[in-house]
Amino acid sequence: MISYKIVNLNKIECNQKGKAKYLFNGNECFAEEAIMNHYKSLGYDTLWSENYYWWEIMALLFWDEIFSKVYGAVVVSVAGVDKEINPNDDLFDQIFKGMDMPADFFTPKFYQNRKELIRNKLQELENCDLEERFIDYYRMNYGKNCRAIVDWDKFKLEELLIAIKRINKKSIIRILNRLLMNFGNNRSGFPDILVYNRDEIFFSEVKSEKDKLSENQKEWIDFLSTELDLKTEIVLINQTEEQIKKIKKNFEHNDKIICVSFGKTTSKKLKEAIEFLKKQQTYFSNVDEKNEIHGAKFKLEDIESVFLLLAITKGWKSLVIEIDGTILNEEEFVDSFKCYKDKSKNSMSIEWCKMHRSKDNAFNIFGCKAIKFREFEDNWWIQYGFVDKKNKEWIFDKSQVENKLNEELEKIKYCPILNKKQVMNAFEKLPKKVNPIIDKNWTFISNDYRKWIWFKDKWVNNFGLTNYPGIEMMIGVSMITNEERNGYIKASENRVNFDDIIIKYSKKKKKDCFIATAVYGSEDAKEVKVLKDFRDIYLRNTTLGRLLIAFYTLISPFIAYFLSKSDKLSYLVKKALDIFVENINKKYFGKNY
Repeated sequence: MISYKIVNLNKIECNQKGKAKYLFNGNECFAEEAIMNHYKSLGYDTLWSENYYWWEIMALLFWDEIFSKVYGAVVVSVAGVDKEINPNDDLFDQIFKGMDMPADFFTPKFYQNRKELIRNKLQELENCDLEERFIDYYRMNYGKNCRAIVDWDKFKLEELLIAIKRINKKSIIRILNRLLMNFGNNRSGFPDILVYNRDEIFFSEVKSEKDKLSENQKEWIDFLSTELDLKTEIVLINQTEEQIKKIKKNFEHNDKIICVSFGKTTSKKLKEAIEFLKKQQTYFSNVDEKNEIHGAKFKLEDIESVFLLLAITKGWKSLVIEIDGTILNEEEFVDSFKCYKDKSKNSMSIEWCKMHRSKDNAFNIFGCKAIKFREFEDNWWIQYGFVDKKNKEWIFDKSQVENKLNEELEKIKYCPILNKKQVMNAFEKLPKKVNPIIDKNWTFISNDYRKWIWFKDKWVNNFGLTNYPGIEMMIGVSMITNEERNGYIKASENRVNFDDIIIKYSKKKKKDCFIATAVYGSEDAKEVKVLKDFRDIYLRNTTLGRLLIAFYTLISPFIAYFLSKSDKLSYLVKKALDIFVENINKKYFGKNY
């Protein structure tokens, strides 16, 4: 629930940049202080909580998880390369004990690296006395270094318990979980003030004349009010009616009216559709000798009912959907409102729209999961540009990218919460060109779909190999994280000399079965001949078969190398191949083969 309060105050000059001061009962106050005094005059108690308050509660209740010994917690730079220290290494403890936060604290990896630990703690907190547990953690850790606790004396224990005592436990836990999921992004935007008395507690966000809501503030207010059903009051100081309308527009999407109607049809579901409409308070009909029209008007909050009706009337030529004077066909409506329907059905905040369509606890780049643009989602570009092989760089065709984004936006243009500006921000951030030698978080993609980074004057791919095929074999670029880049470098430094393996096995005849030859000891073995004939007679004649041959050719030299080094592994593979060869021999070649 979001409410709005307009307060008019006398503004006075203030020398502090970015801060306004006001007179309240003859005293000079900052905006937040003035509104706190305003609430106190109404019989409420207040606490200027903002972000630091929730950081401290999160840090104390999840202290063990924040400072858990996991990969990613300690990272050192060696020769310009970041390396994660093994938690079992003595060096880990030596470094970690002097840190006030883990190295991954402000990254999305923080949550991923501790996902099960956090999940367990969430369940533990749901089944304990939260106030008692919080007091224990406070006394146990008071005064210790923790980046999330800026000043141990900023809030007294009694003040920290205000929210824990008055807000229901499940809501407290969900607030903290949202913080933990992406502390780097979600740590800001909390409402300024906690307002409470014996009967209620709510949040208050204060906005002076020229103050606007940040994206993070919008998201937290929407999350608190929509998903947790916690009251948040936005206090507007000396605001004009126009300013107030703009602020309300951030949260109020229910002003659209959807009118759905239909005429005569031969469908057997006509009676069912009419009965459905008659249950709506806004039902209307217009019946004459030539035609009969039945319809109803729906608010956005009734979007689920609209989709139930469309399920009955699917494909009807007489169906008419109208929104604010605009006629939509059925496909346009479904494309634009399906996500909004799912969000409303599950009482989710605007953050739901920003989640990745397929990856857990990840966000999509557009702030809208209905936008489908695989190159952006996967950071994998072999279209919408080309490799300039003379200058050894990738050139984006930004006009093609923009056209594709506009096509996607056109499909969902009637979505009531679509933020076109945020979608196009992803386009604006896309560079005109990329040079992986200079741009360290970009790789080339070769024709065999391997990624290549530039490191120490040579190219290294995602398998740690350095047998770079040349710029003429590059077909695209991909954006990678620092962690992925470090993984390529680590693989390169620790790998077996695969170049030697390739050279060794490439000397064999082109049609050799590398693995079978390594296992049976000779390319003339009868089992090897069965496998070769199966490949040449059957697999080469199907698309899937040719793909399997290509994949086998790529990986078999490496597997053959390791088989030659391990008698035990070779024996196990031989046993499996014996069964496979016997089945092939019977099924495809008969007993007399």
